[in-house]
Amino acid sequence: MDASDGLSFTSTIVRAPGGAAVLVLTGELDVFSAERFRDVLSEACAGERHVCVDLNDVPFVDTTALAALLRARRILRDQRGVLALARANDTVSRVIRQAGLDALMPLFDTLDEATAYLAERP
Repeated sequence: MDASDGLSFTSTIVRAPGGAAVLVLTGELDVFSAERFRDVLSEACAGERHVCVDLNDVPFVDTTALAALLRARRILRDQRGVLALARANDTVSRVIRQAGLDALMPLFDTLDEATAYLAERP
């Protein structure tokens, strides 16, 4: 698979026990997958109150991925919802924190912590 084909990641949307949508991602989120990642995030946010992005199997993110996350956060905020991030590795977590996104969307070590947090939100 050529990274330029935009297929450098896969995604699945599942429902957490508390009701939040969980977007499970696998692969790199970079300029080559940016358009598709934006579309997947938009789909995950459509009609949802809260969404958790599970980054457990994401080894790398770049600024295009961060921009897509910010866009999804705005969509959910307009719906009075919350975007949470979970299970980012050290490298991805560091990028998110250095960009200041952890101040805008909560970043959790575990999926259970993230979905419990979202379940407590109205």
